[in-house]
Amino acid sequence: MDHDVDMDRAVYLDHNATTTVRPAAAEAVAAALSLTGNASSVHGFGRAVRRAVEDAREAVAALAMAERMTLCNMAAELGALTGIIAPDETTAQYLRDPGALR
Repeated sequence: MDHDVDMDRAVYLDHNATTTVRPAAAEAVAAALSLTGNASSVHGFGRAVRRAVEDAREAVAALAMAERMTLCNMAAELGALTGIIAPDETTAQYLRDPGALR
C-alpha cells in the first residue's frame, strides 16, 4: 500500500484531530513570543510588551459574541482553567437578546 501523499493537492478534512494554523495567527504568536519585557515597566522593552497587550485587548473587544465564546472555549481546551472576557456592551446586547447571536 502506498502511503505517499501529494501535500500540494491534499485536502485535510479530519479537523477533530487537528486544524492547520492560519498564517496570520502563526505570525502573531511568533511576534508576541519574540517580545521580552514586563508590561508594567517604563523602559522600551516594557512599553513594547504593554502595547502588544493593549493591541490584543482591542482585538478581543472587537470580536462578535460567537467568536468570544469560541475563544473562551478554546482557552479551556488548551489547558487554561477558563477563558474570561470582560463584560461590555457586546455582552450586554447578547444577554438582552441571545437570539441575536445567530
